Amino acid sequence: MASNPKSAEHVRWLRANGHGAELGALTGTDARALAAIAACWQLYAVDRSPRVIEAVASIVGSMQPKCGALAGMLIPWALDWSDEAPVWGLVLAELDRRDRRDHPPLSPVAGFVVEDGAYVPAPVSSDALARDVLEIVRVLGARETVDNLGAVERVLRRRGGR
Repeated sequence: MASNPKSAEHVRWLRANGHGAELGALTGTDARALAAIAACWQLYAVDRSPRVIEAVASIVGSMQPKCGALAGMLIPWALDWSDEAPVWGLVLAELDRRDRRDHPPLSPVAGFVVEDGAYVPAPVSSDALARDVLEIVRVLGARETVDNLGAVERVLRRRGGR
């Protein structure tokens, strides 16, 4: 019969170090994932391989988001207090890298470019904005354009102007 992952040494350590409230949200799956992460931290204490960080990131990804931070809080259990921030930073960087790899932009969108994995308005030259305004005036007429400045502003914002 398997031991209860919620009564393991690493869980008792987390509780003793003030993380009892966070432990209350653990499901059975989260508790087992946290036990696997505890084993990873023990391995990382003797083998600082990036593969261990990759493994932790994979396991954290299977936990509820509100429970994933426990993996970082557990670092001093196997390593040292001074390792907590830099090692957790490596895990967060790996999670970010995976998120960008696993969720790339689906397709180009007219008027937008991809920066840091997100769509942002493409830079537009003042000449392009002037052409847009002239086209609006041509289509609506000067009087209509003045009467509908709110619509003109929305069109320009969609094109990346401010």
